[in-house]
Amino acid sequence: MASTMTSEMVNTDKVSELYDANRNWMRDDELLVVSGKAELDAYSGSMRVTADELYDFASARAAFAKRLDIHCSIDGTVRVPKLVELLSPYRGGKCPIQLYYRNLIGSAPLRLGDDWQVTLPDELLDALREQCGKDNVQVIYA
Repeated sequence: MASTMTSEMVNTDKVSELYDANRNWMRDDELLVVSGKAELDAYSGSMRVTADELYDFASARAAFAKRLDIHCSIDGTVRVPKLVELLSPYRGGKCPIQLYYRNLIGSAPLRLGDDWQVTLPDELLDALREQCGKDNVQVIYA
């Protein structure tokens, strides 16, 4: 769920220390994801947000993703060497990859090993969707 709140509606705790710790990657006019606790302040009537962590969108995607699903088949254009080429620069992340492979005989989910866990920047997802097809690449969160 997305929400737009003004500074009059929300008080935030720990903002300055989180800002100081994260300002090197923060950019103007980019989405900022706050992980923390929100509660209604009964005295002031405003929403109080206690921020624990800040993320840019790509970092939030990686932090909260359960896995990256890639669907491919024997008749598709995706081949193992091409997947290795696309995934290799992004290895070392925390997001597991599951391939759903289909051929003339059957289909099976194939979970790649831990050494193939990746980060999830837009560049990787765009390249995979271009190669595999937009509907064949999904980030799974639940």
